[in-house]
Amino acid sequence: VSKMIFRRLVLVLGAAALSLPLLAAAEKFDGSQPFICAVTEVLECYEKEGCSHETTRATRAPEFLRIDLKKKSLIAQTDHEPRDSEILHSAQKDNVLVMHGFEDLRGWVVTVVTDTGEMSATVAGEEIAFVLFGNCTIP
Repeated sequence: VSKMIFRRLVLVLGAAALSLPLLAAAEKFDGSQPFICAVTEVLECYEKEGCSHETTRATRAPEFLRIDLKKKSLIAQTDHEPRDSEILHSAQKDNVLVMHGFEDLRGWVVTVVTDTGEMSATVAGEEIAFVLFGNCTIP
């Protein structure tokens, strides 16, 4: 009997493990509900010097982006205080959601692949730009 229970348990756990990627793929980052993006990579670029890989802490780039399209709000969470920025425009075409706005005399654009949650963002100002990469999830 214990051998049969063990086999059933293995089958149930295996089926559950196989369904996890399907559940994650079912999330749509289309703006219908708020989501959060974790920044995993930062490039800091200067007009004359080029770009270098940096940490979020070194650049004061956000560690997380909280996005709520219904409220037109993007909150950049750093190790300092959060910065709230208005999403001035957003558009979706096929499986890509694009949002943009302004913050401290710099323009920003955030692009999210709606099927996977992959995120890239740019923040550009006079003679400097930041490129951010990360992944989003629906809390």
